[in-house]
Amino acid sequence: MKAVIFVDREDYKTIEEEERNKFVKGVLKEIGIPLDDVWPDVELTTDQKIALRQLLGKYDVLLTGQAGNVEIYVGDELVGKWNRPRYRLRVDNTQLDPSKKVFLEMAIECSSVFDEDDLAASQEEEADE
Repeated sequence: MKAVIFVDREDYKTIEEEERNKFVKGVLKEIGIPLDDVWPDVELTTDQKIALRQLLGKYDVLLTGQAGNVEIYVGDELVGKWNRPRYRLRVDNTQLDPSKKVFLEMAIECSSVFDEDDLAASQEEEADE
């Protein structure tokens, strides 16, 4: 999946974290992990992160990541991947407020085995075999 979101320059880190958490939470729910008690909000506290790691261990799910990228594994199978967003500085000269003239375009790229496009591609591969 690819998406573009326009974000304020001051809030881009928070919005990036929220979008990443939504993706990860969505994949984990698709796997069937009961997250309601462990992950009630978009953001996680330290205690919730610890409880989540323990819960994921019970289901043989591993979250790995470096430099803003996240990979989700069930056993040895990669089931989801979030790539660190790319940013472009944009200018909107129609804005009267100078603080709103310059903003960021956040380009998100992520995929999971639960995406409709990915499912269709994997089904086509299976049909070819």
